[in-house]
Amino acid sequence: MVTKYFWGGIAGLLLLLLTAGCKPEMQSPTGGADTIPVRGDWVRIYHSADPDGLHPFNGKNAFATFIKENIYMYLADFNSQTLLSEPSLMNGEPEISADGLSFTYEMRPEARWDNGDPITGEDYAFSIKCAKNPLTDNAQSRTYHSFILDVKVDPTNPRRFTVSTDEPFFLTQIALEGIEVISHQFYDSSNVLGKYSVADFKAREAEIVDDPAVKAFSENFNSDKYNRDPAFIYGSGPYKLESWTPGENVTLVRKKDWWGDQLRGKGSYFQAYPEKLIYKTIRDRETVPAATQNGELDVVRDMSPDDYLAAREDTAGYIYKNFNFHTPPSYGFQFLGFNCRPPANRQPILEDARVRKAFAYITQIDSIIQNVYSGFGKRQIGPISPINKDEYHAALKGYEFNPEKAKQLLDEAGWVDADGNGVREKMIKGKKVELRLEILLSNGGETGPRMVRVIIDQAQKVGMVLELNRIDFSVLQQRIRDHDFDIFGLGFSASPLPTDLKQLWATENWANNGTNYFGFGNATTDSLINQIRATPLAADRTPLYHKFQELWIDELPALVIMSPTERIWIHKRFHNANPTTLRPGYKAYEFWVPLADQKFK
Repeated sequence: MVTKYFWGGIAGLLLLLLTAGCKPEMQSPTGGADTIPVRGDWVRIYHSADPDGLHPFNGKNAFATFIKENIYMYLADFNSQTLLSEPSLMNGEPEISADGLSFTYEMRPEARWDNGDPITGEDYAFSIKCAKNPLTDNAQSRTYHSFILDVKVDPTNPRRFTVSTDEPFFLTQIALEGIEVISHQFYDSSNVLGKYSVADFKAREAEIVDDPAVKAFSENFNSDKYNRDPAFIYGSGPYKLESWTPGENVTLVRKKDWWGDQLRGKGSYFQAYPEKLIYKTIRDRETVPAATQNGELDVVRDMSPDDYLAAREDTAGYIYKNFNFHTPPSYGFQFLGFNCRPPANRQPILEDARVRKAFAYITQIDSIIQNVYSGFGKRQIGPISPINKDEYHAALKGYEFNPEKAKQLLDEAGWVDADGNGVREKMIKGKKVELRLEILLSNGGETGPRMVRVIIDQAQKVGMVLELNRIDFSVLQQRIRDHDFDIFGLGFSASPLPTDLKQLWATENWANNGTNYFGFGNATTDSLINQIRATPLAADRTPLYHKFQELWIDELPALVIMSPTERIWIHKRFHNANPTTLRPGYKAYEFWVPLADQKFK
């Protein structure tokens, strides 16, 4: 399903420069004899695009998520190696009512904001109000908080609070513990939301939306200063924003008196050794190996297969000698998404599932994985990772390469080349429309475009014209949100948790401009999604997952290319730089360097 990334944004949008790495990991010795972790040094991390903001709730892309996890905290977080949830802000496990609908938590007594104020149940309640507020710019994740009825703070203990929910949900506890907790005093010093309870955000929604004070609060809360201004990026995590130069770098600096230092050794999140985390944006992936060789980068992921293999196999090269190579598996998937329900200003070509299936039949997925991605990646049929064996429909048949079948489907759908110009056409609303489709990709890197060009060549043979349009990642995101596309290439990240299909595939998340960008779904698929969410036992969910995947593959809102593995190289001076299946494949705050080996003092 979603990782904790779904709480703060989407299940991470990733560029379609497909990650890979089914080959064995190459591990080189790590330098330094010291064994006791120490603070210090910087970690310079390559990103291919800027985050779209560092707002606690409104940042939507994966780059934002990877950075924000160092700034904001949750009640619990995942251990990068065991993949088990560990208490972060919460002091031990919650008390759960017999009916499974109420959860009582207590914040750690050590947990404090930067001004010294304790983190309390009121902060958690405020965070839920902001997440549920219809005026908050977080449509992509708001539905994940809809099951929360209320939050009551213990009047005798402000650190203790009880969350009540309205119905059984198999991920209730994970969802409650995976919401960014933010300071009500910092973000709402006038206590505008204080006059409303969490329950009011459902029972009195219309009144809240019309409240001038709430409107003013929301306008301020959504403003860009909470996205980019270091003075207004305020969390309880070990790092704070020092600077952001758009298109160049985002720099986080370690807090000198972070409250979590009292708890070192009591959870993976309480390590936080590097003095700085510097995320360097390099839009041209082809220059990243040179930047690494010039000593500008310490951590690189998401390289093209060719560049990754070249560095890994050049035993005399700088990168091979100074970096460790890792290829952890990923729970995400890479895909080409179809606009199944286009707005009035776009041609409704892809409303017809037969056209979408014809596209699938001209796509040589196995060949693409082997020849374009150098054999890195595993084919995936449908929207659920094959790693999730209790959910994945292994018997489900995908669309194998079959151009004749593609022609047949296009004929049946009324697309014919009547004028003999090599392009099929059809009368739509009284006008002749040619079968031309635009494919949107981010303009970083060459591997994704190579894949698309292979498909373009096959499309021409069946009378379909595909036009590749490479645009800036931020523009790509906006066009997808506006449903202004025919086909787009991206990836979604996920986690080892059970899959919740609601965010990506429920119809309400198309109608509210959420993350069902495809326009997929109907009453039947929505019902299955809700049944899965209400079914506590994995064995009972399996047939529901299988039925959903059967309907999904028949409608084909997207063509899944593969389940990728990461391609990462990390400088050898770092200890505890272990790969993980959690995105982005490493946890930079866990890295440490012996004093003698530290590059930046």
